[in-house]
Amino acid sequence: MSKKKSCAVDVDRASLSAALVDRGDHLVLSLTARPGAKQEALQTGPTGLVFKIAAPATEGKANARLIELLASLLGVGKSRITLLRGATGRDKAFRVEGIGHKEALDRLTLSD
Repeated sequence: MSKKKSCAVDVDRASLSAALVDRGDHLVLSLTARPGAKQEALQTGPTGLVFKIAAPATEGKANARLIELLASLLGVGKSRITLLRGATGRDKAFRVEGIGHKEALDRLTLSD
């Protein structure tokens, strides 16, 4: 796990539930990334989840930081999270293994 400081979480359970799809053996988490932020935070936005991250959107740094933060918040190893869609865009989808839907909801809504 990362030793870097984690981030603030301010999401409502309904928005999170809509962004987190249970595929049986894994979850798919969809979100919008906002790289270059002053403070890192996972928030509910007007169209779903928004993850503000400090890392710049260059050379995969923002994607790596997103995976690092998601792993920390969910309590799974970084190797259990894979970027499925959005390598070069802001709209992203991540495959998350090793955690159930309810447990993920609980961890992300109780992280603050």
